[in-house]
Amino acid sequence: MKIVKIISQDEFEVEGEFVLGDLIRSEDVLAVVISIYQEASEYSDYLGRLEVAEIKEFLPDLVEGRRVAKCLALSTVHLEDVFTLPRVGAEVSVVSKEELRDIHLKDGKLKIPYLVKLLRSNIDVARRLILKLIEAIPEEKDLLEIILAEIEYNRMRGVEL
Repeated sequence: MKIVKIISQDEFEVEGEFVLGDLIRSEDVLAVVISIYQEASEYSDYLGRLEVAEIKEFLPDLVEGRRVAKCLALSTVHLEDVFTLPRVGAEVSVVSKEELRDIHLKDGKLKIPYLVKLLRSNIDVARRLILKLIEAIPEEKDLLEIILAEIEYNRMRGVEL
């Protein structure tokens, strides 16, 4: 899994199998998957239906294209501001539950300095990330549930009944 495109000063795209809300790491940058799409193969426009079926049998990757995840850089792994994104081609990995805990629990205190940035960008992804933090840091469940309740309240405020 590698970075395939830099979109802006805090967004980039990664090729690979990810889930919306996955926290990922590339070099020293911590990012979250904010959307996923299937990119069409460059060759599919030039092939007929019969050719596609034959080629798919032997070379499925050539016809199917690739799955791309759009990511938002949140902070460094030390929870500091990101000033430079990883380069195109840099390796990417999903942050494990243990890493998630180690990154966010410093000196026995929960730290989520990028939360406001994430809430402004994508409230649904913020909700998913808080749920992952509840699972990884159960001793901070009460505080995280308060944050989650506020997120739910803001989501409901935007819904017209």
